[in-house]
Parts: sequence; C-alpha cells; structure tokens
Amino acid sequence: MQTPARPAWLALAWMCCCLPPDPPDWVIAYPITWGIQTNVVADGYYSQDLGVPPGHIRAEALPGDTVELRWFGAGPEDSEIRPPIWLLTSFGYAPFSFDGTVPNCEQPLPSLIGFCRLGEGERLRVSLGSLDALTGAGSIGYFSILAIASDGDVNDPETCLQRAFSERNPDLLGCLMATRTIEIGPDWRLLQFHPDAEDLPEQYFNVPANTNPIITALSVERSSRPDEPPLRAAPGERLTVRPGEQISVTVELDADAAQEFVVLGRGPDDTFVAEPSTETLIIEARLNALTVDYERSDDRLTHRWTAPDSPDALTFFVQVADDRGGVGFATLRLVSALEDDETP
Repeated sequence: MQTPARPAWLALAWMCCCLPPDPPDWVIAYPITWGIQTNVVADGYYSQDLGVPPGHIRAEALPGDTVELRWFGAGPEDSEIRPPIWLLTSFGYAPFSFDGTVPNCEQPLPSLIGFCRLGEGERLRVSLGSLDALTGAGSIGYFSILAIASDGDVNDPETCLQRAFSERNPDLLGCLMATRTIEIGPDWRLLQFHPDAEDLPEQYFNVPANTNPIITALSVERSSRPDEPPLRAAPGERLTVRPGEQISVTVELDADAAQEFVVLGRGPDDTFVAEPSTETLIIEARLNALTVDYERSDDRLTHRWTAPDSPDALTFFVQVADDRGGVGFATLRLVSALEDDETP
C-alpha cells in the first residue's frame, strides 16, 4: 500500500538526482572575492625604526600611517568582476536606518568607529589619524572594513550597497561582499608609551613588525618538457601548456614567510614573560576551471592536474595567509598551445 508521503520522497529523490553537483573545493566556478590585503605604504610618527626587513611590507598599521587596501577578485575566464566600494564599519556594526546615502569618511580618519564610505576601486589608500584621535574614540586595537563588489552580470556595486542595507529582504544575487579586520600594531610600540612599560620584558620590544608573506615564484613542471628543469614563473606570469599534458605547480615562499615573534605570558611569580612563537601559514589554491586528475600535497604547496583538451585558458590562484593578518597573493595564467604557441 502506498503511503501519501511516498510520492513526495520520490519527487525529492528525482530532483536530487537531476540537480548539478557542487563543484569541488579547488574550482572557482563563479566570481568571488579572493581576498583583501593590507599594505602600509607611508610611515607615521609611531612607525619609526620598526625594523621591517628589506622588500617586505607591513600588514598592521599604527596611528599616522597610510594604508593601501587591495582587493583581489577571482572567477572563470569569461566573468566580469567590478571592483568594490569600500566602507569603514565597526565590528558587527550596521546602521539602524539607511536613507540610501553613506557619508564620505574624513581623511585622516579621526576615528575607527562609525559607518562611512572610504572610496572605490581595487586599490584604495587610507590615512589613519593621530594616536590621540584614535584612542579618544576608544577604538584603538583594530578597525573593520567592508568591500562590496559585484560580478557585473546582474548588479553593479552601488546597487549591491543599496540592497545590502535595505530594510526589506535584500536580493544580493551577484553581489560580492567581504569584510576584513585590520590590526593596529605592533602592540609593543604602543605599550612603549604606557606608564607600566618597564614591567614588560625587553625581548617583547625587539620583535619585527608583522609583514605580509611573500610568494617568490611558482615552480612549474610540464610533461611535454621532461628533460628541462622546472620553470620558476613569477607571480602573474603566463605560460603555455599543451592539451592533455600533466602540470605540476609548486608554490615557493620567502624564507621568512612564517615570522617568529613573541607573545606576553605570565611566569610562575606572576610577572610578564616573553614566550617565543612562530606564525602558522594557511595556503589555499584554486583553478578557475575543471581539470582532470587534480591532486594537491598535504601541505598544499604542490598542485598537479592534467591540462584540459581544449583551447581555453585557465588561471591558477593562490593565497598564503598567516594567523596574524598577513596575506600574499599570486596567479599563473595557463594558455593552451593551440592559442599561443610563442609563450615559453
């Protein structure tokens, strides 16, 4: 005897069988925000003599610094991604009422609390106010930003901004929204001016500033050139591959990509001690099209696949983030030999 519920279950099973499967986690199947990077491009008063290694850029800012915010988008080869509108927000903050306009932020920022528009574009520079201005707002420690981009096919960033803060249930299809918290620091530079600074261990004040990890090269092996050494491609370079050949890409990092630093702890006599630590690196890489036989190493530094049997190009995206807010990005565009036979 057929129960009334059985046809519903059969319909659900039929729908599940006919729905397209989700793409694997290593494929960028639609436009996304790939990440946001913070680069200190001009030092303020508190940033003097921080000991930043040559060729490195600080990932955390101090009062008076100028910060460049850089947004990275990713998507399939034929996708259009429009750069974001940048908003300064407090952590977890959204306006209780929104009349369709967002005030422009003052520069330098007199406060890190509020809701205002910083500007738009893939790169944006922000000047931080003085220590007195920031601490007077009670917000020293971090500030939060919201980047609102779009995939270009459905909405533009301005429409996404209006819908994101609408009182009605917003339709955010095609909107790319990402948040990022930017640390104010290093902490020890601010604590140098604290009355109780003499109670802190001297080692705490000798730690280099937190910098963004650097991807130095992408080492590429191609089965069509087995007798050649791996090619060290620079981030952003373009290479030719042959349809059906095996590709291996290994991410090469700067020697000090994982920085050493110290954190404050309590000793047995309840005094402060400097405890050594090392950053943990998180590596994520994706391709923007399906390939055959994809696999990656356990440390996610090496990625292998078989090039598609088609003339379509694809891009390998990689980001390396540390657990203190630093992040580095690189891409490698792989062009079919059918499309461009002159590329190395």
